[in-house]
Amino acid sequence: MKKSHALYYLILAIILILIVEIGIFIIAIQRVGIWPILGWISVAAGIGSYFLYHHYFKMEGFREELKAALRADEKKGTEMLFRKLILPFIGGWLLITPGAFTDLLAVICFIPFVPRKLSQWVTLRPRRESEESEATTRLPLRHPAWPVRPSARSSKRRKNKRGR
Repeated sequence: MKKSHALYYLILAIILILIVEIGIFIIAIQRVGIWPILGWISVAAGIGSYFLYHHYFKMEGFREELKAALRADEKKGTEMLFRKLILPFIGGWLLITPGAFTDLLAVICFIPFVPRKLSQWVTLRPRRESEESEATTRLPLRHPAWPVRPSARSSKRRKNKRGR
């Protein structure tokens, strides 16, 4: 996947999540009422704020611990990175974001086996991509018989040397 396509997929995912959240809010307000929903949103935002605040203060000494874990074993280091840094941060922000679907995604971030599976997927993915790129042959950018056209910079240099 190209980097430019990743941004489009991210924007599409955000729009779809917003549509799902609005639909869930409409259904929940019709069935339960607005006050329990507002209370639930407030409690979830408070829990998310708590996670983000305490997550920030747990980071003391994490850098050295991460370096040691990465030197010892790459898989354990990436798992620790996801377990202690990335997923709690994402989970806290998802809890602050109002909605049932984002709260469900936040709870998934805090399930113990998720960092292990995610780190395995992340560490295996670059190897697969490098194996695929080695297997495919690259086509030349131009045919060897095509004439080489001088670049725009070289023509400017020639003009400057001539005094024009």
